[in-house]
Amino acid sequence: MYEAYHSGWIECITGSMFSGKSEELIRRLRRGVYAKQKV
Repeated sequence: MYEAYHSGWIECITGSMFSGKSEELIRRLRRGVYAKQKV
């Protein structure tokens, strides 16, 4: 049979302390949940 092919990517959010990395991660997670994507 055919194998399912799932492509994806990894992004690294970098920056100094207090530069908003955690807020950016939470924002992206919320967008994914709203769009009904697997996160």
